[in-house]
Amino acid sequence: MSTATDESEADEVITPPEPAGNPAAWRDPVAERRAYLRRLRRRRKRLMLLGIPVAILALLVAAKFLSMTVIANRTVSAYEVADYESALNSAQQQKFLNVVEQWKAPYNTGTVYLQLGLNQEARTELEAALPLASGADECPIRSNLAIAIERIGDQHDADGDGDAAREAWQQALAVLSQAPAECPDSTSSVPMSETQQRLEAKLDPPQSSDDAEEPQDPSEDPSDTGDADQDAIEDIGEQLDENQDDRQDAIDEENDQGGGGGGGTDKPW
Repeated sequence: MSTATDESEADEVITPPEPAGNPAAWRDPVAERRAYLRRLRRRRKRLMLLGIPVAILALLVAAKFLSMTVIANRTVSAYEVADYESALNSAQQQKFLNVVEQWKAPYNTGTVYLQLGLNQEARTELEAALPLASGADECPIRSNLAIAIERIGDQHDADGDGDAAREAWQQALAVLSQAPAECPDSTSSVPMSETQQRLEAKLDPPQSSDDAEEPQDPSEDPSDTGDADQDAIEDIGEQLDENQDDRQDAIDEENDQGGGGGGGTDKPW
């Protein structure tokens, strides 16, 4: 009796159906879900690893911008209180990895050099800044560059090299003549105009009234004319020597004050 019952129960056991087709095509949904999550985690990890360099670069750029602002403000502050040594140090720090407004670092450095009386160094820095700027940004560069070249010409003139002085003054005028159209409306308009007037006066000085030829009195003895001319020549020579000494004293005094023959300069940015 029990044997028959066991056989009947065995016949009633339900066995899972065999997967149709390829047995490998049959998958467990839970296992598929877990595999999908593992792939998703790996993808997220790769994206995070790839994003780390980008995030670091963004932080470095932000830090650079912040430091540039701090250094620029420090340069201007030191310049305004005539602490030109500190201003020069800060201006030179702006050159490191300067990728935005690249003209400002050499411009600031050249402007401080100008106040220190280092005219050739100022010219070198300002000439380096000029091709990096455009439009209205050129105006303060050209203004200070013209002053630097003018002072170089003044020094040549003080040394007695008139040809080199005139050449430098003409170069300074050329710098101003090539200024963009925005300059007359910029803050550099006044110093540029003043510099141009000084240069034109140096290149074409007004004749002194002493140089005008006086009519000869017919009653004078011709033999006395030679002596009078000689005295006049000596007087003119003495006057020229005095003017030369006065100009040298003025140049020395202005250089000691951070000025020079170029008048006021545009301050750093």
